[in-house]
Amino acid sequence: MIDKEKIRPFFFGNLIRVGNRFDGGYVVPEQALKSCKFLLSLGINDDISFDLHFSQANKDICCIGVDYTVTPAFLRRRRVQVVVKSAINALLDKKKHQIYKAKAKNIKKFKEFFSGNNRFLPLEVTDNASFGKITISELVNKCNSSSSLDIFLKMDIEGAEYKVTQDIVNNVERISYIACEYHDIAENPERFNETVNKLSEHFYLAHIHGNNHGAYSTELDFPDTVELTWVNKGLVAVEPPLSINSYPKGNLDNPCNHKKPDYKIVF
Repeated sequence: MIDKEKIRPFFFGNLIRVGNRFDGGYVVPEQALKSCKFLLSLGINDDISFDLHFSQANKDICCIGVDYTVTPAFLRRRRVQVVVKSAINALLDKKKHQIYKAKAKNIKKFKEFFSGNNRFLPLEVTDNASFGKITISELVNKCNSSSSLDIFLKMDIEGAEYKVTQDIVNNVERISYIACEYHDIAENPERFNETVNKLSEHFYLAHIHGNNHGAYSTELDFPDTVELTWVNKGLVAVEPPLSINSYPKGNLDNPCNHKKPDYKIVF
């Protein structure tokens, strides 16, 4: 079963939504956008809305994007697909039309965004360094700085998030915030519990949201995919109280799949 005592967020009153209104956006503390020097954006697909929003709020941020599935051919193909879908839904589904229109705009900006101070690496994030792959420690080393707690880590790496947990802990002096999507929870709930327990030693959980593109496990009474936001304990002078909010939070969260109701998570 899911250890809901450990997965209940602490209260942080300055949360904002960064990135897409639907799938691809995350709820994070507002000060994260101003205090971090580096953004590690792992698992991008065709959506840089989070990275764009972050960089607009912090002009000095250096973003390193990593995704082994993204190639120039992939981006060209996806842009054609979303432009067509946007046109088809112009009259049929206004909400879907806006989603695809925004996607097309982001894809067009991809190459421009990852130039200059920002970099894109077509590599797979994992726990062992090898050809075509890269670890969290290697990425942290690319964030060349003598500062501490200066990295925001965003991850949507389709199951590899569990493999890199220890690597995150090994770099806890640099990683200040984490926004991560956790997958396949029903397949191995103990793995999810262990990951949460390990991160909870060094981070406060600030927000939780169920991704309704995935299933809801009635056996666990918990979504199969959740988005979690973490805050390094080194940034907080006094332990915050546990949140009494219900989730999703109406002013911040939106269903990832707008055609289905959001999943309720009750503590």
